[in-house]
Amino acid sequence: MTEKTKVVYYTHVYYLDAALEYIKQISLTHSVYVFIELGKEGLKANIFDLDIDLSAYPPLVSFYDVKSKWNISELESYFVNTKETYFLTYANPQSLSLLAFKRAINFVSQLRRIQPDYVHFEDLSLRQVWMLPYLSLNPQKLVINAHDPLPHSGESMIKRKLLKSAFFFFTKKYVCFSEFSKNQLRGIVSKKSDVYLIKLLPYTVYSNYQPSLEVMDRNITFVGRLSPYKGIDLFLNAIKLLGREDRVGSYVVAGKRIGSYDPGFAKFTSKSLQVIDKHLSNDELVKIILNSKLIVCPYLDATQSGVIMTAYALNRPVLVTPVGGLPEYVQNGVTGLIMHDVDTQALIKSLEFFERHETDFSDMSLSIKEWRKRAVRQNNEIIESIYKKRKEQ
Repeated sequence: MTEKTKVVYYTHVYYLDAALEYIKQISLTHSVYVFIELGKEGLKANIFDLDIDLSAYPPLVSFYDVKSKWNISELESYFVNTKETYFLTYANPQSLSLLAFKRAINFVSQLRRIQPDYVHFEDLSLRQVWMLPYLSLNPQKLVINAHDPLPHSGESMIKRKLLKSAFFFFTKKYVCFSEFSKNQLRGIVSKKSDVYLIKLLPYTVYSNYQPSLEVMDRNITFVGRLSPYKGIDLFLNAIKLLGREDRVGSYVVAGKRIGSYDPGFAKFTSKSLQVIDKHLSNDELVKIILNSKLIVCPYLDATQSGVIMTAYALNRPVLVTPVGGLPEYVQNGVTGLIMHDVDTQALIKSLEFFERHETDFSDMSLSIKEWRKRAVRQNNEIIESIYKKRKEQ
């Protein structure tokens, strides 16, 4: 019997809803050891809403030791086939700290114990800079997910750019999540590097938070972090021009602002718009999406979108702009709509088209299941290529 390839998968809370699907898939055919970076900033991020003191916990915390105490038992089904699953805790929020250095030593000691064939990073955080010396000596083991090869407009960070440059200098294998981002990355990394395309899958973890109450509202909704590249102004302008002042509650914008970004809500007086300007809990996010008939992603630039995968998990159609990798995830007229341009008039036309054909999207579950099956088959083939045994390379 051939020994399974050993994969250490290092992920972050901010990507956890996406990572869970991939971890579940690869652990069916590989020996997977999961490490989840958990800092104070991640306690209330993505799918987590934890009220804990990380300083009370050791560097490595087994998922099974805290799943009940932290009320995260719903994640267990994603880890059931993994060999081991840990949280790597960071009580100090500073990335370039003595604690971060010590945690890197803890992680490297685990790598020496496990002796993995591959160390797969779910993108990069500044804390991982301390791991560079070990990984630079074992570049053949490293795989890096590049969610956003280039920063979104208004979100560039010099430290992250330098970190990526350091890791990309010796990394030979990368994973992207759209053809668009794959082509972007090709222009950055060595031509000798292998760049693979894995499809994101619907974020099924959110189905655990479906409310028992009947869905009452039928809103058109923007949901997610509020950032300059998200095209919120297009959505607000479209609402104004549609002139539906009498339709109270027809539109929703929900999410937390990034930094000092001002979407201009104070200047918007329409009674048809509800603004929920804060971080959303899982229950709140799911309730908002289920009370929507359409999820709008009017982004000005994008690689791919977790919002689409969340909407699909809850059987809601999406409306996207024709930018980046967004069209790759939408079957036009089946699982959603793709705007013909990136401006207010194109958005209005698409919204009006949806209103006329809303019943065509009333039951998307079968279409999404078929879409997911195709993506899983494609991913399985790519996964085998990513994690080839060394002697086969």
